[in-house]
Amino acid sequence: MDKKEQKKEIKKIKDENNKKEQKEQIKEEEKIKETKEEEKEELKEEKKEEKNDKKSNEEKNEDEKDIKVQNNIEGIDKIKTKKYNESYKESDNIISLKENNYQNPFEHKFNLSIAPMLEITTKHYMNFMRLLTKETLIYSEMINVSEIINKENSLDFSLDLEPLCIQFGGSDPEKCKLAAEKVKNKGFKEININCGCPSKKVSAGNFGAVLMKDPNLVGNCVKEMNSVLFSSIKCRLGLDEYKKKFLYDFIDITKKISNCTKYILHSRIAIMGIDTMKNRKVPPLQYDVVEEVKNTYPDLNIVINGGIKTFDVVREFNDKEIGVMIGREAYDNPWKFRNADSQVFGKCDPKITRKQLIYEYADYCQKYIDEHPEYVSSGLMGEMIKPMTNLFAGEKFNKVFTNKLYEITHGSKDQNKKKELLKKYENISDHLYSCVEAFEKENEEALLSI
Repeated sequence: MDKKEQKKEIKKIKDENNKKEQKEQIKEEEKIKETKEEEKEELKEEKKEEKNDKKSNEEKNEDEKDIKVQNNIEGIDKIKTKKYNESYKESDNIISLKENNYQNPFEHKFNLSIAPMLEITTKHYMNFMRLLTKETLIYSEMINVSEIINKENSLDFSLDLEPLCIQFGGSDPEKCKLAAEKVKNKGFKEININCGCPSKKVSAGNFGAVLMKDPNLVGNCVKEMNSVLFSSIKCRLGLDEYKKKFLYDFIDITKKISNCTKYILHSRIAIMGIDTMKNRKVPPLQYDVVEEVKNTYPDLNIVINGGIKTFDVVREFNDKEIGVMIGREAYDNPWKFRNADSQVFGKCDPKITRKQLIYEYADYCQKYIDEHPEYVSSGLMGEMIKPMTNLFAGEKFNKVFTNKLYEITHGSKDQNKKKELLKKYENISDHLYSCVEAFEKENEEALLSI
């Protein structure tokens, strides 16, 4: 190849890369601008004795039942006892659960969930994590209701991912209902509305944490969503400072209007005006506030989020009838979730090695590429391999794996090899197999341990 042809080829590759970058940038801007059943296991509990008259019920403690689950996994010999509240009090001020086909929050209680994280909890991440835990409820990244309504591929999720939840970004009750109707038959067990993101761009779209200022609007959005599918609210403890009345008014008003029975509380306030990263670090965690909310509203399904990293802490909150949502730790250390089913739910773990995990995920990726050939030129291949970024976090030679993994997005420094990228995109499984081979030479033990 002479210099003229070589320059022509290099220019062609650069133009293709620029187009991919532009598409990725457009996608990101659109997300910001429009912006952004646990396996349906019902605890089979014995029927409670018929209730006495109201007066006698007030004098008695609510019935509780101990459910003992024996872990059968190797290395675990514990019996976990949990108490489940079987009663649900219906207020005269809210809509009847039976009339609207809502679910009692204690009948479908997820002890552990993975938080919605923008550009992290994508459909690919959900597929990856479902190989590690079958029981954990996984929340999608926030999706703008307008995108759900107008884009056909916005709900390109596999039904095999159950149980999962989709998070809405929006503040128009009518649009929230239309979006809810579209997701109803996609395998989702819950819709969640974002009232916790403090991002300036999200706030500009009139959703996220700024919505806590308008509980009536939130209540009406959730009322419409709840009429279609069980819905919940995720919010902060306050805006700029913690005021008990502000938080409790928000809960009281939204609950009264929408009959919302599940609140996910990020155990920090949101400081409006600083970026999202600082909002995860600057405001202090206030677990005591979340526990007080649960004590004040015992009939609500309260889930705590923020800074929780171990399953020991998860069980401590579960014992207090508080669910737990884990965010960044689920991305920074996904391998930890291989034991979630046994340590939190008392179920069997997948018992999978990291090598098997990569191979199974590679099969998923290849199948997805074969069914969506247009994805190859979309510039979104990084989104597909991103879930594996921290698979070997803390292990020796971790960078050997990640460097090899990201060759597919950054390409080789050798300009003549960049044209091979498209072939790698089309044969994504072969690329992932090569990542395994490269790491296996350096740290086979980490690759094969369970």
